[in-house]
Amino acid sequence: MTSDVAAGLRTPIAEAERLKRNYGCALGRLIAEHEEIEVPGVGGHLPRKVARRVLGDIIEPRIEELFSEVRRRMEESGLIDHLSAGMVLTGGAVQMEGIIEAAEEILGMPVRIGVPVGVKGIVQLIQGPQWATGVGLVHYGAQRLAEARHFATEDAPSLGHVDEMARPRGASVLGRGVLGWLRAAF
Repeated sequence: MTSDVAAGLRTPIAEAERLKRNYGCALGRLIAEHEEIEVPGVGGHLPRKVARRVLGDIIEPRIEELFSEVRRRMEESGLIDHLSAGMVLTGGAVQMEGIIEAAEEILGMPVRIGVPVGVKGIVQLIQGPQWATGVGLVHYGAQRLAEARHFATEDAPSLGHVDEMARPRGASVLGRGVLGWLRAAF
């Protein structure tokens, strides 16, 4: 989508990403007619004022295409009938104005933004939806690691001494350090 914005507005990719993040809108009808944005030029050209609606006209079809494909795949798999509570969106792009409304219209179900939960420590660093998937995967991995350790000690308690002898020097300390960090974080 960023490359479409860069081409459509004739601006560098980095600027296109910034414009998309700061001024993008998934539904053009939500943009006031008089709104303008400043678009940096390319190759020494001066910045220019452009109607924000132009940016919306580039983004909206990509959003429609994305959610239409999601809906098609959910219908093909039969999942759409089992999502009565709706869908949770994560990632930085879900902060774009109008994304929830667009998703609900195209998917035909309630949609909300997902954010990381169950995190301890400096949560301000990972509060947004752009971190939800990564934090969720770390949390899931920590749970699986804890379960695996539990089952390993439950299934073979007599092998604990042999296991300690076979483990490379320092490995148990490292393992406890990572596991301790994961437990402290969640």
